[in-house]
Amino acid sequence: MDGITQLACEAVLCLSSPTRPGECAASISHYFGIVMSKPWKTVQARKNFLKLCPDVKEADIKQTTAAANILQQTADTSTSALAASTKSDLETRLAALRPAWDAQTALSTSARTKLEQCVQSTGRIEDGVCATEKADFDAQRLPAIAMRDEIERIEAQLVNLGD
Repeated sequence: MDGITQLACEAVLCLSSPTRPGECAASISHYFGIVMSKPWKTVQARKNFLKLCPDVKEADIKQTTAAANILQQTADTSTSALAASTKSDLETRLAALRPAWDAQTALSTSARTKLEQCVQSTGRIEDGVCATEKADFDAQRLPAIAMRDEIERIEAQLVNLGD
């Protein structure tokens, strides 16, 4: 796999993960860089981009785009609030978020481990097999992703404010 197909597959994986390594930058940037004249066209174009990954099913795309939409809405609302914050406010918010993020990441990791164990024992995830474990993982990873992104925005704002 290479080119746009590889970017699409990476985007599916990166948008689904509670942690986002540097290797995700290109695919995530490409995904959020897809902007059309109307919001519904943007959503469809982003889904079409994810569908370029040959191993992705429609249910995976719906889930991934739902997660990405939540992240985008969180980013839009918190960016304007962060711009008006003082350095002290940002440091206080960051100090409160880090332990919460650590706890949420631990929950997400635990849920992912349970899902992986189910998949290893059954050999598949389709047709409702491991559905409880997958639902638990999905419920835990979205808050972890949103918290991580919020921490990154606060840290960037602190850098912009300087010392």
